[in-house]
Amino acid sequence: MPSQHDGKDAAVIAELAHQGKSANWPWQPRGEADQAMRYWVRRLDRQQRIKQIHCGQFEALLARHWPEAQRVLKPSSGTLSRTLARWATPAALAADPAAAQALANIGGRWLKPEKIAALLEAARHTVGVRMSDWMAREMQEVAQAIVDLRKQVAAARRALRKLARDKASIQAQAAAVGLATACVLHVCLGDVRNYPHAGAYRKAMGLNLKEHSSGRYKGKLAIQQAWAAAVPQVDLLLGAALDQDVGRRKALGGGQEAA
Repeated sequence: MPSQHDGKDAAVIAELAHQGKSANWPWQPRGEADQAMRYWVRRLDRQQRIKQIHCGQFEALLARHWPEAQRVLKPSSGTLSRTLARWATPAALAADPAAAQALANIGGRWLKPEKIAALLEAARHTVGVRMSDWMAREMQEVAQAIVDLRKQVAAARRALRKLARDKASIQAQAAAVGLATACVLHVCLGDVRNYPHAGAYRKAMGLNLKEHSSGRYKGKLAIQQAWAAAVPQVDLLLGAALDQDVGRRKALGGGQEAA
């Protein structure tokens, strides 16, 4: 039975090199800028993963203690996390006479007066489980952690933008997939100009084309993904691409919820 393992892979590579079907690619130590970019890419990846954990906890707490808030603002909204980082509970928000103006300052131009009124109404008439002091503390800490992590993620993106400013290859990729994604590709796969053609770059990324030889989809091409070995930051890549898509829609005049 045919099989594949590290020993066979090494033998195939050695045979291809012996046949002259290879090219020298000497190892070179990373320059200072590339080391800094690797640091910020890995930091961005860590912070986004940690933020994802806190966001999951935040959604669970909202569902239990203030489910109506999610009908007004998305749990991923920066406005909602900053609101609960300040007031901790819907009861405290509803009891604050200056809450409407404070929410307007938090949400900025993206948070319309109608949504402010709806959020305050939801705080006054919530059917969520009443929060004890310890529950309020947990809610406030989780919300504040999300607020802090958003700032750290933004700082990492600014650092990457500064480092990539003079790299033509990254700027060319950024026009298509976004700056953060282009930086991840550069750190994981190296300079795109070192690859002889697009197919080699796709292979290195772990996106291998395969053709179905039978069945319903016979003859059609599909992408076989092998991200784990090639680009470990797949979550960061996809998240960065999504952020880029949101940015494009904003530039085209599409609406966006308060962030």
